[in-house]
Amino acid sequence: MKELLNEEEFDPKKLFDKTEYNTLIIGREGFTKGENDIADVLESLFEKDLTREMREAIFAQLKDMNAVDMLVNTIKETKNREHQAILTEACWESGLDFKDHYLFFVDLACIDHFQLAHEAITVLEYNETRPSADVIKAALALANASKSSQNVLIEELKALLNEHSV
Repeated sequence: MKELLNEEEFDPKKLFDKTEYNTLIIGREGFTKGENDIADVLESLFEKDLTREMREAIFAQLKDMNAVDMLVNTIKETKNREHQAILTEACWESGLDFKDHYLFFVDLACIDHFQLAHEAITVLEYNETRPSADVIKAALALANASKSSQNVLIEELKALLNEHSV
């Protein structure tokens, strides 16, 4: 942060270096105060050197703020797969109910990115509310049509969906 304030140390190229900075930009136009507060908490997930205790406090805040829709929308708007994985982890770690977004997480689980797919499966696994039979049928169709090279995760996804259908 010091180098951002010191012109002589500031190197704009570092802003695009993943090892130097991890930036999430959330478009806030038209946000309510509550949405801005949630966006602030989401952005804090990308601070360097977060301890487990700090992360747990963030997850608790997200749950208290009922940040379901903001988390899903931010994942959708984010193109960086690592960022999507961090946000998806926050979904299951927060303990929020994503039943209305079940197929969205099935789609994420079918993406050919191990960490993101794994976190999406974990959201589905930890979600307490089970989807309807029609949603499970659609989810199985998505999993069966997946072209992901993450075969182990796709098989894990299918097993979980079959478990949820019972």
